[in-house]
Amino acid sequence: MPTMEQPDDMVLAFIAWGLYPAWLVAGGCDYLCHRATDIGHTSGPTESWLHLAQFGTLFALLGAALLMTPSLAAFGVMIVSVIAHTGLSVVDVAFTTSRRRITVLEQFVHGFMNVIPCVAVALLMLLQWPQRTTPAWRDAVEPGGWLILATFIVVAGLPILEELVRTHRQAASHRASPAPLSR
Repeated sequence: MPTMEQPDDMVLAFIAWGLYPAWLVAGGCDYLCHRATDIGHTSGPTESWLHLAQFGTLFALLGAALLMTPSLAAFGVMIVSVIAHTGLSVVDVAFTTSRRRITVLEQFVHGFMNVIPCVAVALLMLLQWPQRTTPAWRDAVEPGGWLILATFIVVAGLPILEELVRTHRQAASHRASPAPLSR
């Protein structure tokens, strides 16, 4: 457990065991909001593809943070990832707004999902501003780093994939249904 003599370790622990789990909880709430507003029959697979793209940007961010040594290149990847994630979230909401209801809870959750990665990257940059410019892979990844990557894939990635498959099935089922006869 970090002590007050190790404030950098305390901040890293806060990122890993405070901000990151909070982001996962927000993502879980977002997933449940999508189910509750019947994403499969409203905004459909297009919104789900946007969610997968957002997942990919944050996977790149985590990969840079956990697998690369602090360098200008690593922080460049993280900053571009945050900007891309935020941009995709704007496109996602703009696309979705006219197709399904985005509840107050979902809007609230989106705020956390956008701000938490920004705060995490800012804290990392303050703690580990690089002395080097060239990218390099870490010699060893902390066991907690592998746990973060694994939980991100399982806890964040699997619901996104489930949503994508479900929305494609629902869209295909809708296209296969015969249109009602008009009189």
